[in-house]
Amino acid sequence: MMFCATGPKLQVDLRDILLRCRLHKYILTVDIVKMYRQILIRSEDRVFQHIFWRDSPTDNLQEFQLCTITYGLNCTPYLAIRCLHELDAQDGHRFLLAMGVLTQAAYVDDIVIGSDTEEQLLRRKYDIVGLLRCGAFKQSKWTSNSSALVLESLCPEDRIDSVSFDPRDEHSVKVLGLHWNTSTDNFAYHTSIQQTSSTKRQVLSVIARLFDPIGALGPFLLWAKCFMQSLWCSKLEWDDPITNELLSIWHQFCLELSDAFDLSIPRYIPVACQQDIQLLGFAATI
Repeated sequence: MMFCATGPKLQVDLRDILLRCRLHKYILTVDIVKMYRQILIRSEDRVFQHIFWRDSPTDNLQEFQLCTITYGLNCTPYLAIRCLHELDAQDGHRFLLAMGVLTQAAYVDDIVIGSDTEEQLLRRKYDIVGLLRCGAFKQSKWTSNSSALVLESLCPEDRIDSVSFDPRDEHSVKVLGLHWNTSTDNFAYHTSIQQTSSTKRQVLSVIARLFDPIGALGPFLLWAKCFMQSLWCSKLEWDDPITNELLSIWHQFCLELSDAFDLSIPRYIPVACQQDIQLLGFAATI
């Protein structure tokens, strides 16, 4: 068994990326194609990455040496993100509108950038393509709320093609876990909640599915965590049925929570002017 260190944290917080993208009128998202498979490791380290493979139980085992960073290892995310940071450090100065994008606006292989004008966003797109090309990274699944200018500059096969059986997803795409309607430029939550939860394990499973990176569902999540705390205080085992009183409260919460999934949250936060405000506090010890 191979044990690998995870390496220091390089990943920018997901909330920071989403918050910054909300301050621009136009945004653009793109995915790096098979990022892990585009990063080679040193030849002297490849001897530690061997796998056995056969197409059927009757075939002989074949041994392969993997030349790229590999899925499933603790160090893989760090190595991939570290390569993006190095690419920005080495070649970012050649693409001024793309400088800092790989370090501040990328979440693993997803990139989200914005601009206040469509023309500037288009120029940023060209710089990002040029910078990624220096590292032999290809891009796909482009999407933007600037369909007239930015998306028209892309090949149709490189644009995102989202298929969903939910009618609410007709014009929406996933952006870092959130549903983004590119036509109305709104964020939404599309999660189905099962009201059949009757054990502590099932309740926790429902709460864990409430992904809220922008904090819009904060009051709901706080209530759900407090309810989970009450289940712990009841000293219930994971698969013990919860009491009828608690079950009635939980079902009422699930019923009301479904209304939250009809919310439409504006993606763009217009900021006409800004100023630097500092809050200073002083305290004295007695």
